[in-house]
Amino acid sequence: MKLKTTLPFIISMYSYCVLSQGMLELTYNTPKQFNSRSCQSFGLAVLLGLSDNSGRWPISSNDELEYLEREIRNRVVKVMQSNSRRESIRTDWLSAVEELTFGEYTLQGWPNSVDERSPIPDFSDEVGLFHFLKSDNNLIKDQFSSTFMLSIGNFRGYLVSFKSIDFDFYSVGHVAIIIGIESSEEVNSNNSRPKLLILNSFDKLDYCSKGIGRQGVKSSGYVKWISDYEIKYHRVDYITRRIK
Repeated sequence: MKLKTTLPFIISMYSYCVLSQGMLELTYNTPKQFNSRSCQSFGLAVLLGLSDNSGRWPISSNDELEYLEREIRNRVVKVMQSNSRRESIRTDWLSAVEELTFGEYTLQGWPNSVDERSPIPDFSDEVGLFHFLKSDNNLIKDQFSSTFMLSIGNFRGYLVSFKSIDFDFYSVGHVAIIIGIESSEEVNSNNSRPKLLILNSFDKLDYCSKGIGRQGVKSSGYVKWISDYEIKYHRVDYITRRIK
């Protein structure tokens, strides 16, 4: 995730791009999440930074993004521990976002809240999920280029859990951000799948991400159109202002 500048990531182009025009320009490279368990917190940090144009939760440098990711992750872990859980669930993410933003922003799942008092939304299959994404005029459609412009404060990306993305396999699942979809591809069966524009960042052991025996850390990140993927859960989550 990189702007047209010599500095890293999202990036000091904010001073004359984001603040003056309210736009964020993405190219192929993105930074990696700060640890192997924080793909959810990385996604939440990026989406919160894109949702708010006040500058209260900036992601204009690697340090700012990592700080926001850590703040969210620390809150997620606190909720997990208070409920004696080893892995986070979506209500933990919701609690972390609401606590960090003093209740101004929350996490929503389509079509209902991820609050445990509401039904957990789930599409019956990929077809319903794809139709929903295609119906969202906010997403990038059929722009097969190397750079993408997002409107700060007005752009909504979606967190989706994947089993695999572009031949990287995740045994326990991996959360990435969908920011676009190929609208020209007909969707009428599970055999017809549009390309997705995915913002992905991960830091995984090789044997987890590739299914091979070698150990070691593979750090990577990108924004690109992906045609080879497997979705784990047919649902989407996104950050939005909380209705009081």
